[in-house]
Amino acid sequence: MRIVIADDHDLMRRGIRDLVSACDDWVVVGEASRGDDAVRQIDELQPDVAILDFSMPILSGPEVALAVASTAPGTRIVVLTMHDSETTLRAIVECGAHGYVLKSEADIYLRQALQAVLVGDRYYHSRALEMMRTGYLNRQTDAEIGDKLTQRERGIVVLLAMGLSSKEAAANLEISTRTVETHRMNIYRKLRVNTIAALVRYAIRENLVSTF
Repeated sequence: MRIVIADDHDLMRRGIRDLVSACDDWVVVGEASRGDDAVRQIDELQPDVAILDFSMPILSGPEVALAVASTAPGTRIVVLTMHDSETTLRAIVECGAHGYVLKSEADIYLRQALQAVLVGDRYYHSRALEMMRTGYLNRQTDAEIGDKLTQRERGIVVLLAMGLSSKEAAANLEISTRTVETHRMNIYRKLRVNTIAALVRYAIRENLVSTF
């Protein structure tokens, strides 16, 4: 795995570098202390993963993610932050980041996050998932959600938008994986979408996950 690290604190970059370099076949190919430098390095190096500090000079982590979305589409984005507020989570998800890890928990969860996003999954820490779930449950009967989807389908949209696989969503809802896949096909047909990314955008737009 080729990795770019962007953080304006030297000690933090060093700690992340040491953490990921301890893994076989993981190599740090670039480092940046400012958001604009991070954009240039990601564009030039096309890493597998970019680890971005949420708050950096010039451009924030989410702004960097947006800037490289079209120029480095194969790069997976993991954002590190000191904060777990709803505002922070919303900014991270809306920028298209694939993972979100608290700096205070990086030594425990960063490797898991990198492994998850590399294979196409999303990774959010447990408190973030709970905020998303709570936010949905508080709003799932809101008239603004619309009537395109059934309540069960809306619940599945939320779980899939949170990054759960069909198997994980099935276990969460205590139904079969085949049933989740059937619901997913119906959801895609009703919403006229065919990717998880489009489903996430729908969930955000319709406030199904409005506490991001």
